[in-house]
Amino acid sequence: MVAKIYRMSLSSPWPQAWMKKLTEPYQVEHAQELVQTEMLEDIAEHARLLLCDMCTQMTQALQLCNEPDGPQAYAKTLEADLTQLQQAENLQGYLQVQTFLNGLVFGKLSPIRKFSGDVKKKETVMGIRSDVKKEVETLQKKYFAMDLETLLLQQKRLCPFLEELVRLALEYTQAMETAKRKKRIVDFADIEHFALRILVDEKTKQPRHTAEEFRRHFAEIMIDEYQDSNLIQEAILTSVSGCRSGRYNIFMVGDVKQSIYRFRLSRPELFLEKFRTYNIEESKTQRIDLHKNFRSRKEVLESANAIFRQIMTEKLGGIVYDDQAALYPGMAFPEAK
Repeated sequence: MVAKIYRMSLSSPWPQAWMKKLTEPYQVEHAQELVQTEMLEDIAEHARLLLCDMCTQMTQALQLCNEPDGPQAYAKTLEADLTQLQQAENLQGYLQVQTFLNGLVFGKLSPIRKFSGDVKKKETVMGIRSDVKKEVETLQKKYFAMDLETLLLQQKRLCPFLEELVRLALEYTQAMETAKRKKRIVDFADIEHFALRILVDEKTKQPRHTAEEFRRHFAEIMIDEYQDSNLIQEAILTSVSGCRSGRYNIFMVGDVKQSIYRFRLSRPELFLEKFRTYNIEESKTQRIDLHKNFRSRKEVLESANAIFRQIMTEKLGGIVYDDQAALYPGMAFPEAK
């Protein structure tokens, strides 16, 4: 756990400050304070984004239902499911997401006798709906099974253990830096952090004179595979861009489904945040959706997406839980009894 905290901290612009901040959600005194912690806000937003993605999946299933050879008898139930899920887009905060998930009820699909349409479409619709229901159940059990008072008691119980864990991680960090300095070696993370210290003042978090020089030097900053950026890379590139002065000269290209470097601490949510907030109209923060290419056929995309959905369904609990556990050590969301 110490090594994991250390490794996670390296993707933060200021690793030691990030470690010390881990204990904050465990030191709150009241349930209302707990709701406002970054930890629960992160979990709520993560859940909300997953629910929005489920809307996309259910929309695809409904489109299949409404095709001439599709399972049209399922359409009414899927429309009701989709109407419920679409409300997730406007959810704010942990309590709203918790209430929404606890009140989410999926209807029963109408039986289809002597179906004469495309059997594959029928199976695909049933598979998508089953996947969505499993994802919802996973979210409920992993993150929203406890009421706030129970969660608060758990946080207080875990606080001294976490404080000791963070102390060990900070001591480990210092020992690692001392050993590397003695041997005169650096790794890639060191180079990133040295670069950031040259560009940004750690105390004020303001760009240094060096960053200003680079800002005047660069006309444009172009980033490929943006979905695999991490927080420190974001801080470095932002510091030398014109964004602080209203000159948006960063151009980013990416596809969140191609994010493969979570194990290297990439943060695809950086991509998702901009995808969600940028405008499709011409503006300083414009989003251009690249819907067409000359490599992918419908058959390839549908097959790849089906596999992707299956993997996400099977791994959702483990991947999401592990990431959150790394961000917030000691946090546990036991299944509801």
